[in-house]
Amino acid sequence: MLLAGLESSRVLCTRLANILGGEVVLFRERVFPDGEVLVKADSPGKLAAHDSIVFCSRMYPQQNQALTKVLQSLDVIRDYSPQANLTLAVPYLPYVRQDKRFLEGEAISLKMLLRLFHLFSIQRLVTIDTHGPESLRNVAPFDFVDVSASVELTRKILDGPLAGSDTLLVAPDKGGIERARATAKEVGLDCVHIEKRRDRDTGEVSGVLPSELNRDYSSALVLDDIISTGGTMVLASQLLRKAGVRNLVAAATHLLLLEDAGRRLLSSGYQDVVGTDSIETVFSRIGCEVFLAKALRGE
Repeated sequence: MLLAGLESSRVLCTRLANILGGEVVLFRERVFPDGEVLVKADSPGKLAAHDSIVFCSRMYPQQNQALTKVLQSLDVIRDYSPQANLTLAVPYLPYVRQDKRFLEGEAISLKMLLRLFHLFSIQRLVTIDTHGPESLRNVAPFDFVDVSASVELTRKILDGPLAGSDTLLVAPDKGGIERARATAKEVGLDCVHIEKRRDRDTGEVSGVLPSELNRDYSSALVLDDIISTGGTMVLASQLLRKAGVRNLVAAATHLLLLEDAGRRLLSSGYQDVVGTDSIETVFSRIGCEVFLAKALRGE
């Protein structure tokens, strides 16, 4: 197996190669004064010498520029190795949340993205905790593997900041309840989700804890796939603290943490924020290469 990737993802590619074995070919990246980009494979001859290639690269931040670089790289790989079995491994895949036409005339970004990848005849796409994986799986014209980091994140927190406490696992909204339930079952925790409500007149969003929450917990882990601006997580913190929970940790696979969300979370009562390094932040505690390797090995 040959591991290939952008120069900016050198550490990720090297760590993944150390787990799986195989050589690494990096693509140098150049940005011209007008903003156009160009990639160049360090050792193109190695591309031609392998019949199984994994292209692994981050696509966030600067996802628009990153997408162009990835497409250029796939084009180079196909020029030098047109018959190779080609896998694309992306820890955090952008553009997947627009998986349908919410307003008439809108682009369906997910569909567009998959069509672009399909142009280069990839056989498989590997991601970690993609938002709405079923939507992707239903339309992808190639094999799609989505591996979850939720169980490992939860175990790390239970061994760390919430060690020895009576912990409740909380999904911050109804959309994340299946992920939370599966994780709770695996690690042996109780699980609930917050019911969000929107005032029809003012548009204000509020939430309530479910009525079946009939016992006290000293700690809660609020788990999601993505933390963007942190608004939903802050709402969860307010409700849980009002219910008497004093030890709170926020966790998500992908920590976008926009608009100073990390500070907002800590200020709202969370004692810690924990995530993977799919997006590198000060709160990244688990390397995403372990999850990509798991998927690539078919585990």
